[in-house]
Amino acid sequence: VTDPALGLIDLVDRTTGQSIASAYLDAAGQATLGGLRVTLSGAASAGDGFAIRANTSPALDGRGLDRLIQLAEADPAKGRGGFSRILSEMTGGIGAQVSAARQRETTLQAGHETLSRKVAEASAVDLDTEAARLIELQQAYQASAQALTIARQLFDTILNAM
Repeated sequence: VTDPALGLIDLVDRTTGQSIASAYLDAAGQATLGGLRVTLSGAASAGDGFAIRANTSPALDGRGLDRLIQLAEADPAKGRGGFSRILSEMTGGIGAQVSAARQRETTLQAGHETLSRKVAEASAVDLDTEAARLIELQQAYQASAQALTIARQLFDTILNAM
């Protein structure tokens, strides 16, 4: 902090003491210095300083994310990456298989329904037809019984006549 009253801050190279950038803090206590967005809170005093150092711990920065993004695109020189393409191909292949399976399922269901109807038709009993057939058989039985009665009477008459 160079001038707390004016809100002037400097970005200084600690090794050489040379000023790299200067800026004024806005009402929210923010400024941009050399492409770095800085926010200061609390009361600033002349001579306050902050050290900006390179991060040496990959766990604390975005390098892992950068590597994942790089792997998304193919690198033919290294024979790595291309996972976006691989995922796209897998998704497309699985989608085609699911679509074909659904189509087979629809076809099989239609075949099953057709066969079920045919079985029902073949094994179904038509009560009207069966009732008509029963009446025919009953009438035929009665006619046969009457024919036998007449034949017996005729036979008895012939025997009595002798």
